[in-house]
Amino acid sequence: MDKGFYPGKEEMEDLLDEYEGEVEYLGVPARINDFGDEEMGLCQRFRAGIEGTISFLKRSFGLSRCVFKGFRGFCRYVGSGVFCHNLLTMIRSDLAAADG
Repeated sequence: MDKGFYPGKEEMEDLLDEYEGEVEYLGVPARINDFGDEEMGLCQRFRAGIEGTISFLKRSFGLSRCVFKGFRGFCRYVGSGVFCHNLLTMIRSDLAAADG
C-alpha cells in the first residue's frame, strides 16, 4: 500500500474485529514519520523526481501515446523523448549560467 493509506476509523475497527484472532499485532502509525527512516526518505525523493520527469516528458513531448510499432519502436519513441528532454535541460542550464 502507499505510505499515506489509512482506511478510516470505522473501517479500521472492522478490520481489527475481523482479524483479531489471526494477527498478533496490527500497527497503523499515528504519524507519517513513524515509518520512515533516512534511507526511505531518500528513495521517496528519488521516486518523486522520476515521476516529475515522466510527467514533464508526457506533457512537453507528447509521450502519452506511442505511435511507433513494436517494442523496438517503443524504445526509439521513449529514447527520442528522453534525448530531447536532456537537450532542453542542457540548454536551460547554459542560459541560466549565461544570465547569472
